[in-house]
Amino acid sequence: MRIHFLNVGQGDCVLIQTSDHRNVLVDTGGEETAKYVVDYIQASGIHVLDALIITDVNADHIGGLTSVLSGLGVSQVIIPDNTQPSPEYDQMVSDIVSRKLEHKIASESVMHSISDEVAFDLIWPPAIVKNRKGNDKSNASLILRAGFHDFIVLLIGNLKPESEGRLLASRQDLQSTLVKISIQNSRESISNELLQVIQPEYAIIPSENDYLGTENSKAKKTDNSIYNRLRAIGAQIYRTDDQGTVVVSTDGWVDVGVTAERGR
Repeated sequence: MRIHFLNVGQGDCVLIQTSDHRNVLVDTGGEETAKYVVDYIQASGIHVLDALIITDVNADHIGGLTSVLSGLGVSQVIIPDNTQPSPEYDQMVSDIVSRKLEHKIASESVMHSISDEVAFDLIWPPAIVKNRKGNDKSNASLILRAGFHDFIVLLIGNLKPESEGRLLASRQDLQSTLVKISIQNSRESISNELLQVIQPEYAIIPSENDYLGTENSKAKKTDNSIYNRLRAIGAQIYRTDDQGTVVVSTDGWVDVGVTAERGR
């Protein structure tokens, strides 16, 4: 399995190539990096995505949607439930429907149909969140877990700090080899309690320097405690703004390789 964490600045875009030759894109990044995303995927020899999963309707997750749908074939689009009506959600659905693409609301059964060898699981949101009127759309964004033998990838959406306790209380199996950090609400997100349950060996932070700063920065929006918490559990940290696109390759057992466009 190969997992590409594309350098789309302050946004999310992850390309997963499974062992049974499925190509899955999770989010599209923002509009300003859409051309890079399409060019990168095509340069990887991919012209049709088996699945495009949208985890959140904020611009840093779906801003590049139109370009991706125009530049690549897409077999199916998987979207979060419409827990809070919004123009962004309506526009997303309109873009998909206008191209006569198959689209599905994310569910366990939908996720399990993506690949025969890599298990895609929907960790969040639970039904109680999806059915709550007026729920914050970030709290309803998807959290996905992709497992290939012993190697587990946890892709955290824009989960807000107040929902971390409910995620922990759900007692789901969250332990993962690699976690993609959400840097929305970065000052409080990914608590020590949650990291102790996940126990990641690797952490990927999609960021921009002017948002999160460097590890030693004193910039207003810097939250060095993220690094402190990750270092305390021994995780290897990679940032797309410092190192460019990061690619993780694994046989699912003991062989794990990490390459980045730029040195650490």
